[in-house]
Amino acid sequence: MQQTAEHVLVYYLYHSGFAVVTRNYILIFDYYRDCPSGCSTTADQILAAARGRHVVVFVSHAHHDHYTPAIWDWRDKCAEISYVVSLDVPVPDGVADVTALSANHHCALGSLDITTYASTDQGVAFWVEADGYRIFHAGDLNWWHWEGEPDEDNRAMAEQYRQEIDALPKEVDIAFVPVDSRLEQAYALGLTYFMSRVDARLIFPMHFANDYSIFEWLKRDLTQEAESRIAEITPSPLPFYLDGSRTPSSIERS
Repeated sequence: MQQTAEHVLVYYLYHSGFAVVTRNYILIFDYYRDCPSGCSTTADQILAAARGRHVVVFVSHAHHDHYTPAIWDWRDKCAEISYVVSLDVPVPDGVADVTALSANHHCALGSLDITTYASTDQGVAFWVEADGYRIFHAGDLNWWHWEGEPDEDNRAMAEQYRQEIDALPKEVDIAFVPVDSRLEQAYALGLTYFMSRVDARLIFPMHFANDYSIFEWLKRDLTQEAESRIAEITPSPLPFYLDGSRTPSSIERS
């Protein structure tokens, strides 16, 4: 059942870290730190407002900019919390409620439906269905075309990326997709291919750290129709609605 925009909020945390708040869940993806200078809602603020919702923490892989051991301390802050991680993520002894997945696996966690896809770097990408919403977090699944790399390597990368994206369902509500200015002119290859294959209601570029100028590049390079589906992230604690707007709201249940 399609829900109204008031029943889902997206919070930018930092880099590739996001929190998606639905009616029954708080889904936290690839958190490793809060945004510098207090320019976003912090993970602690989101966890503190989790009353009645099941918190599910997703970690696509163990790279330092996608994972921090601090997430395991959240068990002391939440009444109901689970973890879904790539197999390369180190799990401390004695931690329960952890589902470790390799690529191309499907599982159910409560009413969540979760499918993993192979990364073009390390770990997995996540496709999650929660409370009627379809959510895709790419992790480091991207078209990593590096100038100076052998042409054969870049061709293999292109083929692997297209293969994974072509395997995705064709419609999604919320997508988190890497862009990276270090790739220079190839910064949006992955994003534009993703948009050509998957009809997304709202796309959050990620993996740009503090380089918000990436959104000016997208305005310059994307068609007007494609750009209208991009959530423009700026330093702000305000959440996003599915129409891309940002207005004050509360995570707490009414």
